[in-house]
Amino acid sequence: MAAEIVEGEVKKFHRWLDERRVVPAIALLRQRGHAVADAEVERVLRRLEGLSPEDEEAVRHLGNAIVSKLLHDPTVRLKEAAAGERGARRYV
Repeated sequence: MAAEIVEGEVKKFHRWLDERRVVPAIALLRQRGHAVADAEVERVLRRLEGLSPEDEEAVRHLGNAIVSKLLHDPTVRLKEAAAGERGARRYV
């Protein structure tokens, strides 16, 4: 029984390690997505005169929220693939 528990925890640990290998790729993907969104938001804000600071912040938040929602599933899938049989080396 104890050996089974240890074996299960070792498997979880190895899965976690495999998932960590794709973190740099995920970070770059998210950084690029947010950079694109930030540039587009700033471009739009220059055209929208007279917005309150709260409204400007809401537009910025919207851009970031869209990027986060779009990249959530790919991020999860990359981590799953890294921990799967194919391994992380294929994705980094």
